[in-house]
Amino acid sequence: MVRKKSVKLTNGKKTGIFYYIQNKSNSVSGYVWRNYLTKGAYKSSATPTRASLSEAEIVKQVMNVLPGTVYDASLQKIADSNIAHDGDVYANMQEALPKNEQSNFAMLGFDYFDNATLLSELKAGKISYDAYSKQLLTENLTAQLKDKGQVFYSLIKGKTINDFSGWHIAVSAYPSTSKYFGSALVLLLKPTA
Repeated sequence: MVRKKSVKLTNGKKTGIFYYIQNKSNSVSGYVWRNYLTKGAYKSSATPTRASLSEAEIVKQVMNVLPGTVYDASLQKIADSNIAHDGDVYANMQEALPKNEQSNFAMLGFDYFDNATLLSELKAGKISYDAYSKQLLTENLTAQLKDKGQVFYSLIKGKTINDFSGWHIAVSAYPSTSKYFGSALVLLLKPTA
């Protein structure tokens, strides 16, 4: 219930303060004597909460972290398929690409369990998804560069998150309503000369 206004009503010698209240859907309203009301068990809805994020909003924010990348709808279809039938997501997604693009394919990503502190801050609304993904993509890129055996090592060697301008991008991410919120897979395709 939402209090709209308070009024002082008098009936003979009796006087009382009444609140005009209305429920959130505006289907019920009326006056209630203020002493009938007690503090509720629930927090006020005026308390700020983290806005829910759709997958589309997350994709935009991740693309902002990798400036100059170009959204690729055909690559997005591969990202959305999340091919992992034999456990090798990278190889399966690479095979879904045309043969002439397979050698230009790299993949970055992060999981909701990679950094529990950062995820808590994201869920509490203390940091944006931009900041969250920037830190985790930076960490992931650094880790990938240490693994020289990585299939796409030569494509990303020496790169930072600011070095993917012109690359095609697709992002598969979980919305904030998912229990896997905080996980994302970033598909990158180096432009051909």
